[in-house]
Parts: sequence; structure tokens; C-alpha cells
Amino acid sequence: MFFLGVVCIGQFIFFLGTRIHTYWLAMTGRFIAGVGQGCVSSLTGAIAAIYFPNKITFAIGLTESFHSLSGVVSKTTLAPVAELFHGDYSMSILWGLFWCLVSSVVSYWWLKMSKKTRYRQMPQQHVRVKGAAIFRDFRRTLMLPLAFWVVCILHLLFSNAHRVFGHIDADYLRAKYNYSKVESGQSAAITDSLGIILSPVMGLAIDYTGRSAVSLPVILMVAGLIGSLGYYLLSSDLLASPDVPLFMLSFCNAITPTVLRATVPSAIQGSGALFATAYGCYEVMEAAGVFIGGWMVGLVKTMTGTYQEVVLWFAFSLILAVLLSLTLLVMQSRRGKAAAETGSTTSDEEEGNSILTDRVTMPKKDQPSAIGGHAA
Repeated sequence: MFFLGVVCIGQFIFFLGTRIHTYWLAMTGRFIAGVGQGCVSSLTGAIAAIYFPNKITFAIGLTESFHSLSGVVSKTTLAPVAELFHGDYSMSILWGLFWCLVSSVVSYWWLKMSKKTRYRQMPQQHVRVKGAAIFRDFRRTLMLPLAFWVVCILHLLFSNAHRVFGHIDADYLRAKYNYSKVESGQSAAITDSLGIILSPVMGLAIDYTGRSAVSLPVILMVAGLIGSLGYYLLSSDLLASPDVPLFMLSFCNAITPTVLRATVPSAIQGSGALFATAYGCYEVMEAAGVFIGGWMVGLVKTMTGTYQEVVLWFAFSLILAVLLSLTLLVMQSRRGKAAAETGSTTSDEEEGNSILTDRVTMPKKDQPSAIGGHAA
């Protein structure tokens, strides 16, 4: 709720900056709102991992579904709202602020209703970590397993294509296909449409069949190839309508966030106290991808005058993600064969680097359990 309040404050400052045409004030508002948005996104993933450990992929898929729904609503309503005020897009920012306030009210209601039950629903070791435990978890954060950072890099590549294209999609479609502002917004909303249904369905299917060392990298590879082909078709003149490439992008955008977010809890070692920290690092990589991608988009657009090369770069970014997913698949397959040949159990180091298997972390004998530590 606190971070939603930060988002509201930042959005209001951004609105003021656009109304009085003060660039630095508008950028300050965007910075404040971005801090809040990143924290909210991190916490939603951590809450899903803590409250729904047995159905984590479905829970994350459901959150991604509402994220896609918000993307569809925003892209289809911004231009009509601005036209109601004679093309004043600052009123569209105020429209976004309204929904931020609605989210804050809902979070307050949830906090008030769950106040008496949250400690019963949430394991105590995930709720309170004090003293030396905080320092111990912070040290372990600095040494998160390699597999976690592989997931983060994959997230950077996929989000670089998805999020940055979301910043220019309406302008690109309007320039290439001579759409109006309303038509370009409606077409751009296609990239988020499939996620409304497909994200929770995919999450439920993965939870039902189990997360294996083969299926998840293969899913990422297929989604990346489809998305890359969609960007290529969108940048070319092979199709007269952008609908088919946009639906291909929508498929990629619906699958990859659910799969990647669901692997984070399995990629880290230790108690659930690290969930929020891991998801925070995960969001930092997304922010880095959006920052780098946004800077490159502006640079290329200034040099060439079009977005065509930028869209091709998004296709190349997804190809890199496919190659990294293939590398991950090879690593997991070799580890599985080695374990089968030796007949030995997975060591702590191997288990930490295996992001694609379901497991429950057990407390080590030389370390007190979280509950025992609290009791002391």
C-alpha cells in the first residue's frame, strides 16, 4: 500500500509537469512513480510465491493476466480520453492517476480485511526476520545462484522487446499503416490481449504437469522464436495488416513473464525471506532493459528517422533470448545425465543452479530453523 501511494504521488507530479509544461518536474514525477511501480511488481511476485507455493505458476499467471488487462485498457482508452478534452493528453495521465488511486483503495481494503488472518496464512519465517537473520540473508543475496542471474538476463532480453516496443507501438503503427490515434491504440492493445486468458491457463498447466528441466526452456524458446518472427514481419512489408504479427507478439508476451517469474523461487536458495529481494533484483534487470532499450530507441530514431531498425533490434533481442534458453536447456540436460550416471543425489550447488525443478528447502543441521530463531 505504501508503494502504491508512492506511485500516486509520482503520477500526480507527472501530471502537474505536463500541465505547466515543465520538463524536469514531469521527469521527477516519472522517476518517483517508477520507483513505486518497481516495488509493487516485486512484492506481487513475492506474495504469490509465499501464499501459493503449490500453485505458484498459476498465481503468477493470474497476476500477469490482470497486468495484460490493464495494458489493453490503457492502450484503448488513452486516445479517446484525450480527444474528450480536445487532444489534451495530460488528462489521460489524470485518467491513469485515477486507476492508481483505485488500486490504493483496494490495497487498503485488502490490508484491513486480512489483518487478522495474514499471520495464519503466511508462514512465520516469511513474515518476520530480525537481527542477524537479516544480515545473513543480505550476505546470501550477494551470492545468489548462477541460474537466478540467467533467469534475470532472460527477463532483461524479453522485457527489452516487450516493454520498449510498448512505448512506441502506437506511433509505429500510425506512421506505417496510416492509422488514427484511436485505431493505433486499439491495434497496439493486441500485444497484451492473449495474456488475459493465456497467462493463467499456462500457469495452471505448468503446475499440473510439473516444472521439468526440459519443458520450461523449450517453452521459452518457442515463445521467443514466435515473437522474433512477429517483430520481423512487423518491420517488413510482407503483410498488409499488422494483426497477425501483433498476435504473435501477444503470444510471446503472454507466455514468457509467467514462466520466468515462476522460476525465481526455485532458482534461489534459502528461506522465503529472500523472495522479495530476488524479485527486486529481477525487476532491476527489467528496468535496466527498459532503460537501455529506451535510450537505443531514441538514438536510432534520431539517426534514421524511422522505427524500422528498432523493431528489427527487438527481433534480434528475442533471438538472443532463444539462444540463452537453449544454453540453459543443454546445461540442465547435462546435469541430469551426470546425476543419472553417478546415481548420486543433487548437491547443494547443483540444486541451487537447477531452476526448473520443484523442491522444498530444508533447514541445515548447523543452522537454526526460522521458527526456532524467532522463538529464541
